[in-house]
Order: sequence, then C-alpha cells, then structure tokens
Amino acid sequence: MQVSKILCISSLFMHPTFKLVCISLIVMPAILIIGACRIHEDVERAERIGKIIKELDPNHIGCRALLSNVYSASGRWKEARTLREKFLVGDRSHPQTKQIYLLLDEMGTKLKTVGYVPEVSEVLLDIDDEEDKKTALSRQSEKLAVAYGIMNTPPGATIRIVKNLRVCGDCHQATKFISNRYRPVDLRTNIGTTTFYTC
Repeated sequence: MQVSKILCISSLFMHPTFKLVCISLIVMPAILIIGACRIHEDVERAERIGKIIKELDPNHIGCRALLSNVYSASGRWKEARTLREKFLVGDRSHPQTKQIYLLLDEMGTKLKTVGYVPEVSEVLLDIDDEEDKKTALSRQSEKLAVAYGIMNTPPGATIRIVKNLRVCGDCHQATKFISNRYRPVDLRTNIGTTTFYTC
C-alpha cells in the first residue's frame, strides 16, 4: 500500500465527522432495540443499551424518550418521570431549542396551507398585534412537545403528550392538523385522553 493512501486512511479515522458516522451507525440500531425491549418488556436490556448510548452520545434525547416509554410500559413510573422532557410556554431552556423552533415555524407554514387558522381568541395575554398573538400561540407547550417528539422518535411512532391542564381550542385544532400531516398524537389532560390519528 502506498504511503499516501495510508496517510489518507489514517487522517479519515482521525476526522471528527468519521467519529460521528461511527457513533450513528451504532446508536440508530441500538435505539430500535430499545423500542423492541418495550414491546417485549425487557427493562434490563433496555437499561444496558441506554447506558451504552449515553456513553457514546450523552446528548441523545431520543434514547431518554424511549427508555421512559419502557419504564412506563412496565409500571415503573418514578424512573419514567425522571427521563421525561418538560416544556413550558415559550420555553427556550431545552438543548434542542433552535431545532424545535425551526420545526415549529415549518409546521406552522405547512399547516396553514391545509386549512389551519390560529385561534387568536385563545390568547389570554395583553397583546394587541395579531401577528404577536399568532406567535404566542405557536410557542405553546403542547406544540413545543409535539415538535420535540417528531424530531426524537422514529418515523410513524405515536407522540404522547401529558398535560396537567385543559388544552386550549387552538392546541386542539393544531394537534388535529399535525396528526394528519405528521404523526398520530395522544394528548392526555386532566379531563381525559384524545387520540388524533394520521389519515
């Protein structure tokens, strides 16, 4: 083998992108295995795989969501709660804030093309400008959570949102449109659960 080829290959292994590719080749199948662990109620294996993923990619949030589902399915609610993500209206504390807000903007544009109209009467803040009201609606906690779910769960997976209060009319309407355009959504509140399916 020529020296130039050896140098090229060794520099490839040293490149940060190569490391990311290797990690993703390991992490993605491992994430699928955690999903299978939930189905087969194998909490122990899911925890072991989750630990490996955390070592390889400490910021992988999809792993946390799936492990939370494994714990929930086996009735281990305390462990599930420690892994769940929490969102507040206009929340910008999440490590994926930039991506979440970009997806929210994209979703808003797409949903308007299929008939979604923000219900500005639901804004119970002292805001006069209609555009500011629409922006406030687009940053509600349910929508932040749905965008996060779309980004961090496998395609086709149902997004489950738990809210301790009643959902406003705008979020209810938006969730219907989101489920038709993107994914099924289970929205659980203090008065019951509504499941929106993809048509």
